[in-house]
Amino acid sequence: MRIVHLVSTFPPYHGGMGRVAAELSTCTARQGHDVTVITPTTGIQSEEIIQGVKVIRLRARLKIGNAALMPNLIPWLQGYDVVHIHWPWIGGLEPLPRAIARGALRTASGTASRVVMQYHMDLVGDTFSQRAAFWYEQTTVLPRLVQRCDAVVCSSNDYRDTSTILAPLLKMTPPVSLTIPLGVDDDRFTPAPADPGLSSRWGVEPNMRVIGFVGALDQAHYFKGLEVLLSAFPMVVERLPRQQLRLLIVGSGDRLEAFERIVRNSGMDTMVQFTGSVDDTQLVELYRIMDCLVLPSTTRSEAFGLTILEAMACGRAVVASNVPGVRSLIELSQNGMLVTPGDHEDLAQTLSVLFQDAALLGRMGENSRKRVELQYQWSVVANQWIDLYGRLQTGSPV
Repeated sequence: MRIVHLVSTFPPYHGGMGRVAAELSTCTARQGHDVTVITPTTGIQSEEIIQGVKVIRLRARLKIGNAALMPNLIPWLQGYDVVHIHWPWIGGLEPLPRAIARGALRTASGTASRVVMQYHMDLVGDTFSQRAAFWYEQTTVLPRLVQRCDAVVCSSNDYRDTSTILAPLLKMTPPVSLTIPLGVDDDRFTPAPADPGLSSRWGVEPNMRVIGFVGALDQAHYFKGLEVLLSAFPMVVERLPRQQLRLLIVGSGDRLEAFERIVRNSGMDTMVQFTGSVDDTQLVELYRIMDCLVLPSTTRSEAFGLTILEAMACGRAVVASNVPGVRSLIELSQNGMLVTPGDHEDLAQTLSVLFQDAALLGRMGENSRKRVELQYQWSVVANQWIDLYGRLQTGSPV
């Protein structure tokens, strides 16, 4: 099959949606399929082959943050059996509903391409301009697009069924709707002892316990909730005076300096380390330094949590906000705990309880790895997508 992915961001940009597109396209290409990714750029338009996948960085007419106007998109979508849309892409997908309706997307043999939407998340803005743009996309572009797609896929039933944006659309104009989870490369993200040299580099000694956070520190990812964790951490330190605790923050972005300022003002700067941006090899090693990963997301813009899967694959316990989708990864007291979104006191209390029980942390880590091996390997997830593509092409029941 010839498959094209349309996605608003793509590596080296650090963001979950682009990473999903990269992993899924690479896995399907390994199985012999002809896979292309189209993503916007403000720089020079380019094409390159990355791990067997053709990546086209198409010049956007206008790009603000992760939003990009792409009026020139449709001519690039010819000759594909499947067009795989990663929603949301603010501004980029507006030409698609009309193009699908008039039969402008065609395979090499001239038949209509199958169109699949992978619905990653609802759009929840934190500024007036964001909310206005998101309202337009979700009330104008999304309904027309859902109506024209052959299938709409969410990462969990929990997220789909609780979405006040998507769930009503699926009832009004129902395409095929199903769930396929996200995945993790469990050959790369594996449990192993922490690297002593790397631990020392980040001020972590053998007798210390480490709370970790991994995420983009930019305005586009305001919902990650790092400020909640930074408010909770001093409370955990105060409640556990006999433990030597460290907080390891992995990621970079335009809010990094603001977060560093919060840490300095709290007097915790000797106990909190910012690593900045790291490559995949370093990321695995940093997960191994952590005793527990925290994902303190504040809104349902966090629909799944790839970092949770990565930490689980490395055999780590996880603490996450009780938001739809994310909570589907957590078996309470088995591989992690859930906390109230935005509640730093609840987060502090949960971490304080966990870090008083080393045996529980260890069991949670072991259970995390087992859960990944059973449900979340990228190779297994990719096969579910390939099966869906094939069924849509042949008209078989999904």
